[in-house]
Amino acid sequence: KKFVSSYAKPPVLRVDPEVSRRQIARLNKVKQERDDAQVKADLDNLKQVAEGTDNTVPAIMQCAAAYATIGEMCDVLRGVFGEQREFAAF
Repeated sequence: KKFVSSYAKPPVLRVDPEVSRRQIARLNKVKQERDDAQVKADLDNLKQVAEGTDNTVPAIMQCAAAYATIGEMCDVLRGVFGEQREFAAF
């Protein structure tokens, strides 16, 4: 017998290139207008908090208020905690 999944494959998300271009332009504008020294200080603080035992949410909110990107915050957290790896258990 051949196994047939009862789950339908979800459609592949296709992002319009113009939407991507506009989003990248907005991101670049935010990065140009933000206070880079403040972003660096807040990301450094997030790293210090993550290395300790304090709640990281206030530090994350501080980073967001300074316009640090999600990617920048995630890079800091990956540097402290590593990256989640899926492992299969049979």
